[in-house]
Order: sequence, then C-alpha cells, then structure tokens
Amino acid sequence: MLNRLLAELIDDAGLYPPARLPMDRALRNHDATNAGIYQWMVGRFIVPASRLDELLAELHGVKTRPLALGVVLDGASADSVRGGVGKAHEALRRMPDALCVELFELPLAGAQTEAGARASLLEALDAVARSFDERTALYAELPPAHAEPGLAAVAGTRAQAAGAGGTRT
Repeated sequence: MLNRLLAELIDDAGLYPPARLPMDRALRNHDATNAGIYQWMVGRFIVPASRLDELLAELHGVKTRPLALGVVLDGASADSVRGGVGKAHEALRRMPDALCVELFELPLAGAQTEAGARASLLEALDAVARSFDERTALYAELPPAHAEPGLAAVAGTRAQAAGAGGTRT
C-alpha cells in the first residue's frame, strides 16, 4: 500500500542544488537508482532545456530506457518557452527510443502581473500542444514570495479551458 502512495513521488533533480552534479554523474546516479530497490519511488530525470544537448551527448552510457524527462524551461518569455519546447522536440526526434518527455515546468518567477503570467502560460500551453501529445503535462513553478499573479493566471487559464471542454494545465 505504501508503495502505491509513494510511487514516482520523487523526481530526480540531481542537476539542481543541493547536489548540483555534473550531467554524466547525475545520469549514472539515476541509472543506479533505477536498478536498485528504490526504483519504484524515483520518477523522471529533471533537466533544464538549455542542457538537453549535453544530456544527449552523455546518453550513450545510460541504461534506463526510455529515460523519462521533466524539462524545465529556462524562462517564461515567449522565446525561452518556444526555444525550450523546440529543443525537447528535437531531442526526441534525434533519439525517439531513448527519451520520453513527460512534462515541462514553466518558471513564472519573472511574471510580476497576472497578465504577464497568463501570457507566458498560454505561450507554453500552445508550444507544448503543437509539439507533444495530451499526455505531456505542463507545470507552472510559482515564486513563493510573489505567487499571486501566477496563481491567478493558472486558475483563469484552467477555468477558461474547462469551459471550452478540456484542460492541459
């Protein structure tokens, strides 16, 4: 029962603080965890969109197939969103059997207004919908000290999508 509750509860963020591992070591650790007794608990390998080329260069030694990814977009601007989603799409095109992009994470830290956060969110939804199927999730990362604009944008976007017959957020 506990295994069901905790299944894939933890994503592997070895590239981020506090570990901040180099790509090759983070991937080796991910493989080791996936081969061990706690593999049922660890989910996706989290990677910034800007490091996808580096990930592809190190993929030859990775045994976990397909490597399930959570791709963190490098910013909330339209260019960052389109660029990050495009890089993920290109990585899948180059290595379709080796990778699986399960989610994108959109940092809304720079959005100071609800309108700005909503524009970033809609840009990300559009970019993900054009390049990936409906199983690919989009998460919004809200800054703890200034979450209100992002929360309002997410709530408004979800309400609008629900009224139109579906949601992707």
